[in-house]
Amino acid sequence: MPNCIEHYIIEEEKSLKSSTNQSKAIYWGHRFEQICLSSAHRDDTLAVRYATPVNTFAEYNAVFKAKLGPHRLIYGAEIDGIDADGRSCIELKTIHKNLNQETLFGDRYIKFWAQSFLVNIEKILIGKRNDRGILTAVDCLMVSEIPRLVRGKVSWCPEMMLNFATELITWIKSKMENVEDDKVYRLSFNGSTICLSALDNHPSFIPASFSSCFYY
Repeated sequence: MPNCIEHYIIEEEKSLKSSTNQSKAIYWGHRFEQICLSSAHRDDTLAVRYATPVNTFAEYNAVFKAKLGPHRLIYGAEIDGIDADGRSCIELKTIHKNLNQETLFGDRYIKFWAQSFLVNIEKILIGKRNDRGILTAVDCLMVSEIPRLVRGKVSWCPEMMLNFATELITWIKSKMENVEDDKVYRLSFNGSTICLSALDNHPSFIPASFSSCFYY
């Protein structure tokens, strides 16, 4: 689409041990979702869910539009499920039961809040697990309560997050004003510096079938 910037996130390669541990955590997260959520389109009792193999590729995505400062955004997000009232979406997460407060408030909660706030999710169901992936407790966390819970304990707050996002998008747009339409660029951050670099001979991540409908 003219005058639009498409952004696609790719994960950096991780060590084999890190990748293996992450794969286990992802599996346990999907298993938690499978047990907690039922389907209205089939006979989906708890016994059936227990016996069904986990499909880590199954997900439901929704498209949202929003305005952040002067910027109009269109973005997609995975939606885990709908609450029992049938009117509100919920997010499901798993964390280690002994996760320290610094990591919980400074890392997990910032991601939980950002992910849920941007798609208007009000409630997060959190499963606490041990080292073997066994569920030991389930808590309900209201997204609106996260800023209060972390206040005075970490350096972030919702206003800071939204202001940073606005400034980052403004910076990206300024850098992308005179670039080639079919060129792919990498936006990277090393902890202190943001870098935008062109990738030579890199195929576009936008499918041709999509581009043909919106580009002219």
